[in-house]
Amino acid sequence: MSRYYRRSILGQIAWHMLGAALAAAAPGVPAWQAGFEGGSNIGGLLSAILEPTGTFGKILLGTVALTISCASAPTMYTFGSCCFTPAAPHFLLCQLHR
Repeated sequence: MSRYYRRSILGQIAWHMLGAALAAAAPGVPAWQAGFEGGSNIGGLLSAILEPTGTFGKILLGTVALTISCASAPTMYTFGSCCFTPAAPHFLLCQLHR
């Protein structure tokens, strides 16, 4: 296993565990539950959690929103290329058959 993959997966697991813990704790705090909207709005949950911090919470929420795509890009790229690989011969044969 490469060093990059180990570092990447450990960071992702930590964030996923934090998200799972916050989602599990949301029903116990009415403000968090309202922000979570029945389990479908993670941004609302983060907003509700960071609301008591005022402007700092808004800045932090904006930073998270801007950086989340960078954090998930390697995973999405790997998943997309792994799913496309078995289908590639089919597309190639379709193009050659025309």
